[in-house]
Amino acid sequence: MSIGLGIKCIDGVVLCADTQYTAPGSHKFYDRKIFVVGRDNPTTWVSFAFAGNPDLMRMFDERFSSIVQDRSYSSTLVAIRQTLADVLEEMDQKIASDQSGLYMLCGITVAEEEPVLLKISRQIVCPVDLYDYVGVGDCSVVRYLSKVLFQSPKMTVKAASLLGTYLILQAKTFVDECGGETDLVALLPNGKINVKDRGITGSYEQQAGWLEFFFARIVASLSNPEDRSNRLESDIDRFIRRLRDTAGS
Repeated sequence: MSIGLGIKCIDGVVLCADTQYTAPGSHKFYDRKIFVVGRDNPTTWVSFAFAGNPDLMRMFDERFSSIVQDRSYSSTLVAIRQTLADVLEEMDQKIASDQSGLYMLCGITVAEEEPVLLKISRQIVCPVDLYDYVGVGDCSVVRYLSKVLFQSPKMTVKAASLLGTYLILQAKTFVDECGGETDLVALLPNGKINVKDRGITGSYEQQAGWLEFFFARIVASLSNPEDRSNRLESDIDRFIRRLRDTAGS
């Protein structure tokens, strides 16, 4: 089971995912769930976060990469979307007959064009206006938390990176099949990409943990008159300072 999240921002697209796989027999191992496809001329990048059968994902990645990385390939958004459709059609029977299937979030950035976020469910490709996720089922903690946290259609890549990391953290905390470190990729305008080091996403998780801790203390103080006068102002001040530090990171 996997969790992958895609967020469409005013200045790019963010993809993040956990890194835990569960093999038959409940054996856990760790590997990437975000695949990045680039060109020799770094003005075109396509990235995928996936859930489903990893063998299908590797097969898709090999075929898609071989086409897009060909020197004669015309790397426009139209061409890339057509290539997506063509490769999915080639793999149609394999995907349809596989119980796990293949579900992807696809971010695309091409020079002089606005970055795009797509969701691919087996062979169906749809644009994503704000955010979407793949994996962990309809009862996912991400499904419910995201409705609360995604209140603005004008989110920046910086804010989305923090929020996306937090949501993946919650899935890893509450869903046994999710775990490992968090990978994060930001696709920026003008064909640029920023692959975050796992140490950075780990730092984001620590910051989120501190914010949760002080928020819980504030709520506890509000409900307990004895605590209210002793620590409420101090906890509010520490919470605000942590929030400012996080926003500035």
